[in-house]
Amino acid sequence: MHGSLYLTPRDPQQLPDPVAVSDVLAALQIQGALLSEAPEKQVRAAGEGFTRHVIYAGCSPHLRFEPERPHDRAFCHVALLGPYPEPEVFTGENTVIPRCPRCRGRLSDWQKQFHGGKLSCGNCGHTSAAWEVDWRQHAASGRYLIELRNVFPAEASPSDQLMGALQQATGMQWTSAWSGMSPEP
Repeated sequence: MHGSLYLTPRDPQQLPDPVAVSDVLAALQIQGALLSEAPEKQVRAAGEGFTRHVIYAGCSPHLRFEPERPHDRAFCHVALLGPYPEPEVFTGENTVIPRCPRCRGRLSDWQKQFHGGKLSCGNCGHTSAAWEVDWRQHAASGRYLIELRNVFPAEASPSDQLMGALQQATGMQWTSAWSGMSPEP
């Protein structure tokens, strides 16, 4: 399983200027050379500043910055996702059970409901868009996201300098979450 650390505006409906976001990542040397580009996705190598601004827990994490074979995704790199017309939600194999935004009840059957984009609470009956529920930082949602790939849940967090630079450049508060790696390309 491949995981990612996602950065996105705190309000998933907000759409930051993609150029301003890319400029921050370039200035902090988090992103490097372009690896691939597709509609709503740009994939870049990790730059020299990646390990300064993605703070890893533990004594000595084993990090790779180059693929070992074609189609290898188990190395540190960056993807810029969006812009999307509506907030997208990225989950993974180990996504925790989300909570209803109204009553805080657990949405235990979220995986069965998820494909419709709406989640209903069995406790209070409230229906929410998938991006409105409390994923407790184990799913990411937004119209534009920075995906720092090959980072596993609770393994790393963004630096205060990175989060501050994103807020200053976009005028929006940012947050982070862990989840599975977004699908290719």
